[in-house]
Parts: sequence; structure tokens; C-alpha cells
Amino acid sequence: MQKKLWALIIGLMMIAPVAMAAEDTSLGDAFDVSMVTRWDNYFKPDGAGDYRFNSRIKASSITLTANISKNIKAVLQLKLDQVIRKNGIAVSQTFDLEGFIKQAYVEIANIGGQPIAIIIGKQLIPGSLAYGKPMLDFHEDPLHPVRDMNELFGFAVRLDYELIGKIEAAVFENLDAKGDLDLGTIGSVSVRWSREVYQNLTIGASYTHLGDEANPDADIVEVTGVYKLGDHTFYAEGMYFHNNPKYPNADFTVMGGYSYKFIKWGEVTAQMTYIHNYLFQVAAGMNFKVNDSLTVGPEVRWNVYDTSFKNDWEFGLRTQVKLASKKPKTKVTIFGKKPE
Repeated sequence: MQKKLWALIIGLMMIAPVAMAAEDTSLGDAFDVSMVTRWDNYFKPDGAGDYRFNSRIKASSITLTANISKNIKAVLQLKLDQVIRKNGIAVSQTFDLEGFIKQAYVEIANIGGQPIAIIIGKQLIPGSLAYGKPMLDFHEDPLHPVRDMNELFGFAVRLDYELIGKIEAAVFENLDAKGDLDLGTIGSVSVRWSREVYQNLTIGASYTHLGDEANPDADIVEVTGVYKLGDHTFYAEGMYFHNNPKYPNADFTVMGGYSYKFIKWGEVTAQMTYIHNYLFQVAAGMNFKVNDSLTVGPEVRWNVYDTSFKNDWEFGLRTQVKLASKKPKTKVTIFGKKPE
């Protein structure tokens, strides 16, 4: 039963070649293929306090999208993550088929002619409001493990009305089932709301309940705000949580940052994060867009540990490559061309 759900989703992806063969070979435009590769190289102290070189490919994937109809698409995302060196030691990893499939879902949009969509399958759960942008997009961010609710099977609904803003709600499997193709216990829920309340000012709030069969359930409440003024972006986030597996003794965290696009192809970001009973961190980084596909940027973080007042540094270089197939001007599905 558990794997039949995935067979259904992946089976939708396999409809496309059959339909394309029956119709016109130009319908290859009904498929979108994109790839994102992020390569992090950084130095950080190991358990003994000695600085070691670390290298990894993280948050990297190939995404295949089949446009089944104008409002229905099936998405299969394959994970390319790889740890290359950890604390100066080369790491070898074995191939894991279940872990290789990062996302596999079907999305149905514009239900009843309204801005409503449903998504079912293995997906990124709409929990945290500040996932990725405009923050420093580097996986040494201490709040990344709290925000990371990817590779989970769930059912999500998204509404986007100008009057009330964007609302996303989901029910999904507990975190202990993350990363495989089996359907775990459905015991977690999330609700997220965001809206532009004033020109260039967006605020939001979210609530997430994380079920856990082996440990106490966890809750996360978050508020956030983003203000854009020309090339300047200010953002802030406050989060209350308890029983989080990464920070079990923490009750809250606050984060604030500023980003400035000082040239057409470059921006700088500064950010401060405080995690109750754990850490105060100041981080700064830059992004240089070499071309439409390649972005590189140095980054540095200073950590002060709350319980011991010890401090250390982390510094490194991020490289990101994005490639995507060129989309046609006319909407094309696997069953023919559809008007926009």
C-alpha cells in the first residue's frame, strides 16, 4: 500500500512518452528539465577545536516536470547531494535509491477557476516562511535544520487571493519517515500565511506541529517580515519552538538581516541569529552572478556559544550552477498545445 502511492505518482511521469509518441514529437516542449548544483567549501572547527576543510554538494537536484494539462503537472526531483570531505577526511557514500528521489508529486492548479492548488506526494512542506531567500543560502545556517521539512509525503492546499494573501496548509508524515519511499505515520500539520500589507512590505505567520512516535511532539510558531526599498532588503524572523530534535533545550530564536544589491551582478548580505540557550551568530556573505547560470560567493560566520561563551569562526565559498530548458511561449502539454 505504501509503495503503491509512489507507483501512481511516478506512473504519471511515464504517461508522457506514450502520449508524445501518439501525438507530435514537438511535444517535447511539454517537459521542463532543470538542474541546480550548490557546492559548499568551508573551514570550521572539529570537536577538538582544530579547523578542518569540509566540502559537499548540497541542495542539488535535477527536476523533471511533465505538463499533463494546462493546470496539472507531475514533478520528479532527483537529489544529487554528496559529502566529499568532512573534517578534512574524504567521505565515501553508497547509492540509496529511496534517498535519490527527493520529490515526487502531482499539482493541480486553478481548481474551479479559482487561485487554488492542491499538491500530493513527496514534497517540500510549507512550514517556515523564510526558507532560502533573501537569507544567506548556505547550509551552515544554524536554523536550517529547524526549517528543513523537505522529502516528506503529504497533502497540501495553496490559496492565493489578493485580498487575504497566500495561505498554505498541509498534513504530512512525521519526520522520522523523511527521505524514503514508504508512507509514514500522518501525524504532522502546518499552516502558513503571508501578504503584502503595504507597498514592498510583506509579513507572515506560520504554525507547524511535528508528530514523533519516539519522542515528544514538537511545535513551531513563526512570524516574519520582509521590506524592500530599491536595492535594499531588510528581513526579520521570530520563532518559538519546543522539543526540537536539533535544539531540545531552546524555546525561541530571533534573526534579522540586510541585503544590498550594490551592482547589477553582485549583492552583499549581513545577518544575525540568536538561538536561546545555544548560540549567537553574526554572518556576512556576498553573491556574484558571473552569468545567468553561475553564481559564486564567499561567506563568513562568527559563533558565540551561549552556555560556555566560547567562540569560533566558519568561512568558505559557495558555488551555484543553474541550468534549465527553454520554455516555449505557448503552453504545451503532453496532450497538445493549450492556450495560456
